[in-house]
Amino acid sequence: PGCRASRRTSTVDGPPTGDAARAQVWVPAGGSGIPDGFLDGLPELRLVQLMSAGAERFAVALPEGVGLCNAPGAHTPATAAWGVAVPFPSWPQSLPPHA
Repeated sequence: PGCRASRRTSTVDGPPTGDAARAQVWVPAGGSGIPDGFLDGLPELRLVQLMSAGAERFAVALPEGVGLCNAPGAHTPATAAWGVAVPFPSWPQSLPPHA
């Protein structure tokens, strides 16, 4: 069977409509919660895949039978690289001049 993707960048516009309302998998953006009535627009929902580790807000709100997956450690390498790279721009000013 085919698979179709539908992108929505916000949940504030209410429940999904059209093809998006037939989604079986939902990947919420940025750990946002689930607005009231949003899941009513996803009657075929079977799985929610989070892009973060925290799943508490979703675990209590999902209907029976909808799976919930989180992603612990997904951002760890990028966060570590960012932490190492942030000081670089200030290093030339803080190093002593060459002899």
